[in-house]
Amino acid sequence: MRICARLSHDLLKAFRDFLNVHVLGVEYPGYGPVPGNPCEGGVNRHTRAAFNFLTQKLRIPPQRIIVFGTRSHNVLSLDLK
Repeated sequence: MRICARLSHDLLKAFRDFLNVHVLGVEYPGYGPVPGNPCEGGVNRHTRAAFNFLTQKLRIPPQRIIVFGTRSHNVLSLDLK
């Protein structure tokens, strides 16, 4: 799991540096270092919480947010708009 987490971290850094953008990485229950059991509900809650943090707390307009996911997380990004 350490290798996967490191690759994800390196990928997020590459996005930040190459595109000169801010990046928010989200971890999900049961994946990587986050305790818990992986389930659709937990992933949905964390995804929605991250999106709400960006749009409500930081007041970033939704149209300025690019959501990127890998594997099953791609489906969740479709539901945020």
